[in-house]
Amino acid sequence: MSQNAQSTPAGLLARVETMPLSRWHWTILVICGVGLLFDNLDSGILSAALPLLAQEWKLTPLDLGLISSATTVGMLVGALVLGVLADRIGRRALMQINILLFAVFTGLSALAQDYNQLCIARFLAGLGLGGLIPVDTAFLSEYVPSKWRGRFMAFNQAFQGQGMTLAYAVGFLVTVPYGWRWAFAVGIIPAFLVFFIRRGLPESVRHLIRQGRLDEAEKTVRHIESIVLRNKQREVAPDPSKIMVSAAPEKMSLGLLLQPGVLRATLVIMLVWFVAWATMLNVWLPLLMTGELNFPLTRSLQFLTIAAGVSIVGSLFAGPICDLWGRKISLIISMVLMALTQIGMFSFARNETTFMALLIVNQIGINLVYGSLHPYATEQFPTAVRATGMGVASSVGRLGAIVGPAYVGWVYGTWGIMPVVYINALVMGLTIVVIAIFGRETKQQTLEQITNSQMGGPTAPATPGILPTS
Repeated sequence: MSQNAQSTPAGLLARVETMPLSRWHWTILVICGVGLLFDNLDSGILSAALPLLAQEWKLTPLDLGLISSATTVGMLVGALVLGVLADRIGRRALMQINILLFAVFTGLSALAQDYNQLCIARFLAGLGLGGLIPVDTAFLSEYVPSKWRGRFMAFNQAFQGQGMTLAYAVGFLVTVPYGWRWAFAVGIIPAFLVFFIRRGLPESVRHLIRQGRLDEAEKTVRHIESIVLRNKQREVAPDPSKIMVSAAPEKMSLGLLLQPGVLRATLVIMLVWFVAWATMLNVWLPLLMTGELNFPLTRSLQFLTIAAGVSIVGSLFAGPICDLWGRKISLIISMVLMALTQIGMFSFARNETTFMALLIVNQIGINLVYGSLHPYATEQFPTAVRATGMGVASSVGRLGAIVGPAYVGWVYGTWGIMPVVYINALVMGLTIVVIAIFGRETKQQTLEQITNSQMGGPTAPATPGILPTS
């Protein structure tokens, strides 16, 4: 392949796609994954701090709920706004801004002197948290070769899942003995460390190409090759003819999300994300375990801690299943596990051993659905709106996290727990049907192949490496 061919948009992406898996890729995974870890870590720290806040400031349950909601609303806004900004000005800058927002305002949360100050600080910290999923996942997906993308995106989500396990440890080791202020302070130090580490990340090559900054893209690819290919060789030679990308710069336009193929995929992703959050019973499990099954509270919390730790298995298995069997199959399996184990936990599990086994499988299913959803979702959106699309989809998931507990409280309080789990199973069953019929399988395809298919383009470009714009 000539030097000129290597430096075309298709040539540059072919070089990225054919790089051998290396320590550099794993380093990028850890940097992005640690960012997602803060998502659940913050939620867990807040939940452990609420009882102490209620006692110290004489807050009502409504006050405590509004503190939690302030964070969630911040996440909703952050996912939408920062996702759009990442598509306009670049992934690298927003990856730093997200962490900096979280770190600064988590620190101010620790210094809050009253309820209003804490709500404001939590909202602003939520802005940073909300931007983590769309921006970090977009960045990682654009650097991992198609062959490994499912596994890497699932492993990335595993960090987010283990944030809750770490939060339980912070609650036991810090919050209870030292107070809620120190719990928030714990989040500051690693967040600032991650901020400085992220300053060394390169900008996404796909984003640079989209903006027509080919010289920067060439320098970035050459720099990464100098690291990755130092002691390794490519498995296959870069072939631009397999990469479909426009030679012209592509402007970020929200209209891209409304293209028929992209819109269809977006609606499927939004449905899955909403249902996964809305039907998850984790918020209610301590109450249900003590009220419905008569388990002691201490024992219930021990069970949940163990199950949260073991649930990483779901994320670890999600990647291989996604890459070998397909994204749709992995999502369907995970939702079947979630539905059946919910019914089992509250219909025939009347002893600790049976309940614990079902609880672990249920938590594995939850991690499996998110481990499958992250690679599937990032692949559905064109590069020009990938972070924006992920922001929209994850925001709908946040809405599910708001609607779900309220709906469960109403149904459970009126008719009991079994109607809840049966309704959940029905909703998940209908979602499985939607995935099977309307979802597109995207395993082992480059991001450009997926986008071209959604836009109704050819399966191979007429001119090697170039898709004519129209």
